[in-house]
Amino acid sequence: MDSKNSLSDYLLFILSILLCLGSQFLFPPCGPKADGSWMLCHWAGVFISATGGIMIILNCARFFFKNLRRGLIHLGMIALSFLAIGLAGYAIPLCQMETMRCQAIFKPAVLLICILILLVTAADILWRRKG
Repeated sequence: MDSKNSLSDYLLFILSILLCLGSQFLFPPCGPKADGSWMLCHWAGVFISATGGIMIILNCARFFFKNLRRGLIHLGMIALSFLAIGLAGYAIPLCQMETMRCQAIFKPAVLLICILILLVTAADILWRRKG
């Protein structure tokens, strides 16, 4: 079972790409101010994108190195998901107004993708324990 890639491998890869690129292009936080400077929520988007990039690297390692322990990748995905949730609005503050793009679109999208990553990872762990 470990020699073949499963549906969860592909789902985690797609969700990681969505987190990485989505936080910059699909659901980015607020844009620059009128003077060209950035608000703090911009840096939350940058760090979320970097976290998604690390998840992509972990998933690529899963595809290319068949002898790599899945448990290590599972732990990494879980830790990075919680890190991304913590970064988006908690460790790096977002705008105070609930109607701002970072609060209304960015934060819920990051939360949803990270929860999906956690669910797919948990399902993969349970599936492999039964198999």
